[in-house]
Amino acid sequence: MNIPKINFAQNIQKLSQQKAVPRINQLACDTVSFSGAKALEAGTDAMVETLRKIGDFLAQGKYKLVSDATSLIQAGKIKEAIEFLNKNAPLEGAIKVIDDGIEVLGKDWDGSPVTKIFKNVPGFKNLGLQETFTPEVRAKLLKEAFGIEPKTTVGMVGWTNVKPQNVAGGTSLTKGELTQKYIEATEEFYEPVDRYLRSIGMQPTDRALVSSVSYDGVDKAIMDIGEKNGINTLTITPFTYAQYGRELHPHPTVITDTISQYVDGYGQLTDAIVVTGGRDHAFKFDAGGKWTKQSNGLIIPVDVLKDFKGIEVPATINGKIENAAACAYETFSDPLPSGLVDKFKTLPSDSTKQDLQHPAQQALAAAMADKLIENGLKL
Repeated sequence: MNIPKINFAQNIQKLSQQKAVPRINQLACDTVSFSGAKALEAGTDAMVETLRKIGDFLAQGKYKLVSDATSLIQAGKIKEAIEFLNKNAPLEGAIKVIDDGIEVLGKDWDGSPVTKIFKNVPGFKNLGLQETFTPEVRAKLLKEAFGIEPKTTVGMVGWTNVKPQNVAGGTSLTKGELTQKYIEATEEFYEPVDRYLRSIGMQPTDRALVSSVSYDGVDKAIMDIGEKNGINTLTITPFTYAQYGRELHPHPTVITDTISQYVDGYGQLTDAIVVTGGRDHAFKFDAGGKWTKQSNGLIIPVDVLKDFKGIEVPATINGKIENAAACAYETFSDPLPSGLVDKFKTLPSDSTKQDLQHPAQQALAAAMADKLIENGLKL
């Protein structure tokens, strides 16, 4: 394997005439060459990625980092060089389109940088970095994502996982088992609503789902609902949480620079957000944009784990929000949007309508129907 040499020494020598920067010894050969086991260990892609990152640091004037990285390369430590560069790479503007999809540099749990690649798979569309959201931006993103702007969009927020220690009265179920129950409960809540609206005229392209990028908990439930029922799904995430996206990501994705932009974007991209559970983040951020700006859309809280599976997680534990849906019912005197349950009674009747027994299901059905009618659908 041969990779054309980048003459770092020559570039640095020119820069050194203007600034006092560390000198980098010129690589001893015209090409960086590996063979046999060493080539398999490093790989062409790894070497090219290392050189690319070094080029980025040169452009940023971070010469000491370049010097340290090339020292590792000269010692044949390509993996170590990549790890070193990743740890020191800036998080600002850390998104780019690559041959395989989108590459994002986010933060791991310990705050260290970590690279995540959303790979191109059939149906995938990279919607790139978006920092501001308006109705015009919403229309543009949805058309780019699906080829047509849906008449209504629904987001769902809640838990990534359910902790056994938070279940009221205790439980013998593991975190994985509880989370699976929660995913099933989320599907049991939404699917009858969708089934009823389809029975009275809603087409597949009339609606779309919006979720964050992780393939766990509520996000997994949304993606599975979409894939199982042929519903278009859009995902959105800030840089900070991008690395939690599934490896092979089949859904169009919007990435924001900050969490506040994510909050605004989630609010703008959804006509209604269903709060199915979740902790402090779900209450304040995922749904917070709509709770503080009701004109941006509707919030419909429903404690799916309790109401559909009989498993209760208290609203707060030791002063911390552990169930955002339950917290909504304790915080607001009228948690469901006004008039929607009554409006549900006026919707066309169908045998599937009787499956919507929960007030939150009825509220969501009425909210979606309103948007469909507003956009020209005759129910």
